Amino acid sequence: METREMNNMLFYTGIVLFSVVFYLPSLWATCKWSGENVTQLKFWSVVLYNCVFAFVHMY
Repeated sequence: METREMNNMLFYTGIVLFSVVFYLPSLWATCKWSGENVTQLKFWSVVLYNCVFAFVHMY
């Protein structure tokens, strides 16, 4: 493999790992705070968290 191809592979692997690591707290919050445990503060904090990382993911 060329050096450039290896750098691209490492970059995209890093992006996938970064995305998974920062998605896990949102997944945890969805499972833990569902049903009667949900409050407006918890709901809006998860929405804000998801919006911030969606923005980071796009740019």
